[in-house]
Amino acid sequence: MTQRARRFLINHISRNIILYIITASVFILGIVLGSYMVGFLGPEQKKELLKYLDIFLNGLSQWDYDPTVLVQQAIYNNLKIIFSIWFLGLTVIGVPLILLILFFRGFAMGFTIGFLVRQKALQGLMISLLAIIPPSLINIPATILGAAAAISFSCWLVKGRDKGTSSILQQFIAYCFIMLVISLLVSVMGLVEAHISPTFIKLITDYTAL
Repeated sequence: MTQRARRFLINHISRNIILYIITASVFILGIVLGSYMVGFLGPEQKKELLKYLDIFLNGLSQWDYDPTVLVQQAIYNNLKIIFSIWFLGLTVIGVPLILLILFFRGFAMGFTIGFLVRQKALQGLMISLLAIIPPSLINIPATILGAAAAISFSCWLVKGRDKGTSSILQQFIAYCFIMLVISLLVSVMGLVEAHISPTFIKLITDYTAL
């Protein structure tokens, strides 16, 4: 990333710090509620989820996966979220849906990690620390950055309708530039995630099975 592009992103974040606090808070709320909801699962629900988890983990050691397919799927999943946020940012009325996407991503992460740790103890903790959390160190900030940029652009559309076409074009280009940078970040992370996460899960599963 060039110095000019880096300065642009830093200025954007500083100008919209309140939005970043709001979006990060929504995501964190999702994580907290997701992990909390694990405790409300009934015995049958826990049994069913645990059965599927055991089938996945037990079959993982014999899993002959194609890294290319995993890379494509990981990148597709990441870009699908970013594209959805980008599109909703253009609709003005999509702000609540952007916040919902953030909330449910946090909820899914909190629920997954909470369930793994509660049901699989050390094995679940190791899977969370080595296979789930590392990719999220890039994906989460990138998603929050994209959500804040989308909400900021939506708010500008509401307040800036009386401004000239060139001004709208400039704002749109800046918005697309931010989302492009985010897309590149999550694509690279998808590449890393597809290679590292399955390897760590297999190693942990094989090790704890000894």
